[in-house]
Amino acid sequence: MAAVFVACRKEAPAPATSTTAVTTGSVAAPPKDLEGVKVDTAIPLTQTVVSKCMPGSQLGPDGAVKQIQTSFGAKDPIHMTIWLNEAPGGLMVGLRALDAKKKEIAYVRAPAEKKKFVTITLDKKLAPGQYLLESYWGGNIVCEHDVDVRR
Repeated sequence: MAAVFVACRKEAPAPATSTTAVTTGSVAAPPKDLEGVKVDTAIPLTQTVVSKCMPGSQLGPDGAVKQIQTSFGAKDPIHMTIWLNEAPGGLMVGLRALDAKKKEIAYVRAPAEKKKFVTITLDKKLAPGQYLLESYWGGNIVCEHDVDVRR
């Protein structure tokens, strides 16, 4: 009969190593008091959700503006067609008209969920003068057009 004995040599435990956490960073400048300072910075949005917007008074058979128009008669309807690259669930688009003093004259919204384009018609006739038409995708301005209404 054969027997095998296995033995382990007893060794001292490895010495404990000490680790120290090192943090690096930068120190920011102290905050500035901007109270009373006018900040007027426009940050343009990239237009990936809308391919184009066209104001006009004549619609084609598909219900979209036929050709861009920036001058309107006092009795002309003012339409804006917004072509959409993205139209997620619950999306609303809008059209806002501002006068020369940047006062809102009209604002119209329309549902746009799963649509390729939406045509919005201002629900109010504009008096003769200069206007800025702003098109909205959700709450973001995606297009602006200067237009005039003549007598």
